[in-house]
Amino acid sequence: MKILPLSITAIIFLLSITFVLPSVHGISGSALFMKSNSTAKIYAEFTFRALSHETWNLSPGLYTSLTDPSSQTKDISIVASPSSFIGNTTHVKVTYTITAKGDAKGVYALFLHFCGLSPLMIGLDYSEVNPATLKEFFTVTYNCPAMTESVPDMNIVGYSGIVSKNITINPNGTISVTSVEETEALDSPLKQFKSGIAAHDIACKEGLQLIIKSEDESPVCVKLQTAERLVARGWAHGSSDGPVVYFMKSNSIAKISVEYDSAQSDAQTNLNARIYNSTTMYQIPPTEIGTTVNPSVVPAHSNTTVVYTITSHDTSGLFWLSLDACSFVPIAIDLDNSKITNSDLQP
Repeated sequence: MKILPLSITAIIFLLSITFVLPSVHGISGSALFMKSNSTAKIYAEFTFRALSHETWNLSPGLYTSLTDPSSQTKDISIVASPSSFIGNTTHVKVTYTITAKGDAKGVYALFLHFCGLSPLMIGLDYSEVNPATLKEFFTVTYNCPAMTESVPDMNIVGYSGIVSKNITINPNGTISVTSVEETEALDSPLKQFKSGIAAHDIACKEGLQLIIKSEDESPVCVKLQTAERLVARGWAHGSSDGPVVYFMKSNSIAKISVEYDSAQSDAQTNLNARIYNSTTMYQIPPTEIGTTVNPSVVPAHSNTTVVYTITSHDTSGLFWLSLDACSFVPIAIDLDNSKITNSDLQP
């Protein structure tokens, strides 16, 4: 079994800085840009020149230093899906998902595959980046192992929520952008799915929500309000193993209706709606978010519809609403669905 990350971890940071004298044309290279508090995707295709039954594991990384392998950050994460594959097929589609939480901002070293690092700017415009930092990325050399036939080639085939810019550091030390690649023109969800992209990694156009059809597990992109109705009717379910997220605005009132079937229960169920901070799990005071439940008791041997009312004041963020002693649902107040990741949905 080939474990790709183990074979490159000791190599990727064995690099030397090559000092290049400025030329009349400057020094050029490419850099990636994404916003703070957002999620971006990089779509890659791996091509095998020689097929085998070896397993390849992907372990992408983001580092705050070009030369220090321990300089990872907790505010930014990257995962690959699938994270492993067998080299018995010519082409394999992989989606890298980068999540920048909160106000994370800076220049990061991005590792995707085999050898080498790329500059990723989060929350910064190119004019805010120190030219010396980019020059270090553009002139570094890596002591990479020889590429054998068994090592797959990787090509970037698209981006979502991220922009690639070709940048030139001019002889006078200024920075200029020579070209921009923003591959946001997406194939249809079904076409992406048939190309080998996993259903939960399908990219939707801005303003649309990904859901999975219950009858055949195929992906569909629809408006948020439509997604909620289809999920409620059982026609579809959420795009991940996590729960469906309920969205509402600040200074508004929302209601969630839940049907309880206690026909087989010999005891009544007492309900007491509470709402918690999604990070600390501390209970939120009613002055910030109010909750009521009606009725507050589900009788034994009955089918009862219960209405939970959430009153948000001048508050925003991701919260957990307790329906009963065992059930929680996520409530997003003044948040876009692109700012919520699977890791956020673990109560």
